[in-house]
Amino acid sequence: MQQARRAAALAAIALAAIVTGSACRPLTIQTEPGPVYMVDVRNTFNEPMIVRFDDGSGARLLGTVAAGGTERFVVASPNSPSITILAVSENGGRQLSIQVQLQLGAAVPVVLT
Repeated sequence: MQQARRAAALAAIALAAIVTGSACRPLTIQTEPGPVYMVDVRNTFNEPMIVRFDDGSGARLLGTVAAGGTERFVVASPNSPSITILAVSENGGRQLSIQVQLQLGAAVPVVLT
């Protein structure tokens, strides 16, 4: 009787996995995390700026820096420590592109001027 319950429970779990699609999803396991860098972005403008970075594989969002504010962003596992910081005002009227050389263990200052 107990064996029949176990078999029924396993069948229910397998069916649920198939229905939700979790049985078909590939699983990626990374044993070594990539390098993690930090940038301190200071916005000297009187409008918020949306900040992205591009490491050669396409632009990825970091976040928004308030007018006159500074934000620390984490850049995890870039393809290269040489990246481009891209900043654009919320209305799209102002656009900046700044080359940055990331450094392990230290936040690199980036000033939007």
